[in-house]
Amino acid sequence: MLERLTINGYGSTKFPNWVENVSLSKMVFMRLEGSNYCTSLPPLGQLPLLKDLYIEGMSTIKRLGCEFYGQQCGAKPFPSLERLSFEFMTEWEDWSAFETEGIQPFSHLSELSIINCPKLVGRLPNDLPCLNSLKIDG
Repeated sequence: MLERLTINGYGSTKFPNWVENVSLSKMVFMRLEGSNYCTSLPPLGQLPLLKDLYIEGMSTIKRLGCEFYGQQCGAKPFPSLERLSFEFMTEWEDWSAFETEGIQPFSHLSELSIINCPKLVGRLPNDLPCLNSLKIDG
């Protein structure tokens, strides 16, 4: 089973279905970069063992919402994520909160970086009990 994946320069507007496939259930590291045409991210929140997620240069994404968390009923998004980084997302404006009562995503997140995302406004995730490092620049 695949544990590490980097996708660089993907040229379509939507990631392929296999990126959200159950065959990636052992994924612990993912880097998505330079995919300038993608307008949304796959439901990465449903990868149960994902510890490191780096998203860079996704210049057409304007919003992160339910598609990013995933929509599996009762499933806790990003149950193992420890490090999350967004860089050079020049059009990103909104990061929507996860809306399911009693379920808190990012419960193990210890490092969050948001670098060169100049249009991002609004809220960051509310409850980050393990956060040790927050870097916001540009």
